[in-house]
Amino acid sequence: MMEIYIVLDTNILLNYLSTVKRAVAIIEREHLPVVILIPGIVISELDFQKSSNRRISYDAREASDWLATHIGSGKGRVKGQAYSQTTLPSQDWRQRSGVSQVRSRKLLILILFTSAFER
Repeated sequence: MMEIYIVLDTNILLNYLSTVKRAVAIIEREHLPVVILIPGIVISELDFQKSSNRRISYDAREASDWLATHIGSGKGRVKGQAYSQTTLPSQDWRQRSGVSQVRSRKLLILILFTSAFER
């Protein structure tokens, strides 16, 4: 079965977390072949934003808590990028933004959701 990979960036999690939560609930309830990928750099950026102004700090904490619950369970459709999955030879995702290649012999659909919205 073909899986669809959706990659979310930091701004999507900060500004549209309720929409992401609803989408993941539907994906999991309907057992859809969709995986939500969170690049390591996004998790790092959320951690940095926790010390920003009040609103962004609150949103960053909420997103981080939600990710910790979903990625930490290992059972859901939300996956975090590990150090070993980076595309860099150094395997340090903090040096460059991006998503590792998803290697598969199956057809791959990769969708990147991003937002230029700034507060």
